[in-house]
Amino acid sequence: MVDDLNVSQSQSYGPESRGGASRAEVVFDEDQIDFPKVIKPNLLVCLTQEAFNQYGEFKKY
Repeated sequence: MVDDLNVSQSQSYGPESRGGASRAEVVFDEDQIDFPKVIKPNLLVCLTQEAFNQYGEFKKY
């Protein structure tokens, strides 16, 4: 818990971790987090153009 919020973090990387795009998600909620993946993002931070091209249009699970 951080500032009375629950936090869940997940990441996805495999061969991409050697120079390609990878993905990490952090969920903050005042209530219990039942699903640790982002459903409707409030913020997207891309560190490279390649990551934006791959993850810029967010798709629900």
